[in-house]
Amino acid sequence: MMEIQIPFDGFYGSIHEDEVNRELESVYDSWSDAMPCDIPESLSDLFFDAAQWGNAYREYAKEYAESFIAEYLKDGTFVEMTSPREYNFATDRVFIDVSRDAVADMVRKTDRAILDRVTKERFTSCDGFISNYRNDWRHWGRLSEWDHNQLGTLLIAYLETERGETWDQWAEYSLCEDISCNGLIHNALWQGDKATRAWRIFNYLTDDRANRAVKTMAQWCIAFAKPWESTPLGSVAK
Repeated sequence: MMEIQIPFDGFYGSIHEDEVNRELESVYDSWSDAMPCDIPESLSDLFFDAAQWGNAYREYAKEYAESFIAEYLKDGTFVEMTSPREYNFATDRVFIDVSRDAVADMVRKTDRAILDRVTKERFTSCDGFISNYRNDWRHWGRLSEWDHNQLGTLLIAYLETERGETWDQWAEYSLCEDISCNGLIHNALWQGDKATRAWRIFNYLTDDRANRAVKTMAQWCIAFAKPWESTPLGSVAK
């Protein structure tokens, strides 16, 4: 198997970050739909503290990689997602393993002129950047010895050849459209005792009060009291 880094914008200021954040926002949307007031700050803080962001990002990256493999490659398996300590100069990266046959298939199908251009774009030294690779892939030696950066360059050229256009964030978005709908982010984000407690409080507060046992006059007023205008006397008074 050979390891390749696949195209991925990461989770900083990207559509992928938006997809994960939308799961937390849905909590507030659900509250607004059910309640006539803003969500209590204490409950909002509880949800934010309970959210398992790292777990959600890893599961999302795995699902994204599997969608990418199914769409564009003969075979492959998700390996890992790596994240920088700070996002000043780098972002999250996703790696997969593919067979030598799959790499050979990419080589056969890739337009050489596109591969020449992509290689020069990625590995030509310039002000502020010193390349550790020759900017001509023909001097990289045996294909079996290429590392994930070299294979990633081949993959980018292959994708452009196959798609007829350069890879962009919308190509990535097309692979993750279903992720926000299949429950994966929800299940990955809300794990552990803190999340269980947050949802228990949320569900208790937003459930239909008419279905709860009435124990106090205040609860009776909330569950059964009607505006004066809707009572028989209020209607007559009009």
